[in-house]
Amino acid sequence: MSVTYVAPALTRHIADLGLACKGLEDAKAGSQTLKARLKEGSAVLDELYRRTEEVDRALERSAGQKDCLKRAHFLAKDGIRALEELRAACDKAEECAEHRLWPVPKYRELLYMV
Repeated sequence: MSVTYVAPALTRHIADLGLACKGLEDAKAGSQTLKARLKEGSAVLDELYRRTEEVDRALERSAGQKDCLKRAHFLAKDGIRALEELRAACDKAEECAEHRLWPVPKYRELLYMV
């Protein structure tokens, strides 16, 4: 989900910000705030991919463990930690991306729009 939903939404948001920055620069009316949001979104996207790779590596390492109990302990420790860090990156992406671009219900929608 992080690669198929979250990253594409954030990438579209970053692309929109980039076009807006370019348009403002062409009009000689640059915006430091817009540039900062663009930089922030790019950093979150990098973190999102990095955290996704960490989850993938944890799963690969666990697959090599033949003992089911040891594998469960590994996933309970390292797997959950990697997933929590990925979730934090997804939460940051949700805060950065424009509402119209976000493909899944946001927390506030899940909690208050029932």
